[in-house]
Amino acid sequence: MAHSFHTIKFPHIRFYVQCVVLLLLVQLTLVSFPQKVEAAVTSAILTIDATYVDSTLTDFPVYVDLSDMPASFWSGVAAGCGDIRVFASDNSTELPREVVSCNTGTDTGELHFKADSISSSVNTIFYIHWDGTSSDYAIDATYGAENVWTNNYVMVQHLNEGDSTATDFYKDSTSNDHDGTLVDANANSVENTTSKLGNGVDFNGDADTIDIDSLGGAAIPTTGNVSVWMKRDVTSGQTRVVGINDAYEFRIQPTTGEVSFEFFHSGGGVAISSGNTLSTSAWYHLSANYIDGGTITGYIDGAADGTGTGNGANPSGAALSLGSRFNTKSDYVNGTLDEIRVSSVNRSAAWISAE
Repeated sequence: MAHSFHTIKFPHIRFYVQCVVLLLLVQLTLVSFPQKVEAAVTSAILTIDATYVDSTLTDFPVYVDLSDMPASFWSGVAAGCGDIRVFASDNSTELPREVVSCNTGTDTGELHFKADSISSSVNTIFYIHWDGTSSDYAIDATYGAENVWTNNYVMVQHLNEGDSTATDFYKDSTSNDHDGTLVDANANSVENTTSKLGNGVDFNGDADTIDIDSLGGAAIPTTGNVSVWMKRDVTSGQTRVVGINDAYEFRIQPTTGEVSFEFFHSGGGVAISSGNTLSTSAWYHLSANYIDGGTITGYIDGAADGTGTGNGANPSGAALSLGSRFNTKSDYVNGTLDEIRVSSVNRSAAWISAE
């Protein structure tokens, strides 16, 4: 049995992968002499360091950057990585997983799995298995992609698909099918580029936005959370990162570069401005919990960054725009967006810190 250790990059949680290769010796007789053939069955042990987990997390979606997997993984995994299976610490309880992308030519890819429990007191172990032959699960299968996102997620957009104005080109990974369509008014398309979690969309700041027509009546409930990864390309100009019916927004202030978390709708609303300025060429995780009527708490890179209280009805059934203001199609993003998630619950500080 051979062991090799690798560090896997993860936005906030640090964990390690240990490759275990089990060699099965098969005795064959060819002509007049025996020959041993080694058939490799491989798995990787993932250890999540408890010191990076603020409190125990249940059914948490863990991101794995497949480029950190060892050479033995890439030499044995099937094209497309559909044969990947993920197991809990007992190495027998299978967990849902989503292979967002996998390229066996460049040894790169993006994997998410739903961890049953991640401890904040002791390191947590998970196992990744592959055999080079098994088929991928259907997305709605027990261990398929959609079941990674059943823990109160309304929409999850990885934004890894590429660059196209085809209707519903950008796929929602949940079972709700809140897919997005690129609106490119001047035919100067956005660019799909390497981002924080796999690939994301690089907006150039001129009339490009991704619209999700309707998130449904339960999508923006009385209590919720919205989060996104962002990297700015310029320091000037007002930017609407996420807009929901012009009622709920992440807005970058035009002069200070500070984030404004806003929740406005009929009857009033609330807005809080961050004390932190977002620089260019750096990735930031923006997240906000809100309660209709209505309290909002903003987070930047996992740290609470202000709380405000206001009033107003929630925008249930609202449409959503990524990269611009919703109804006026203005204040376009000049920068890269990745991993937009909408939840129907407030997320804990520990959850947000680990996302």
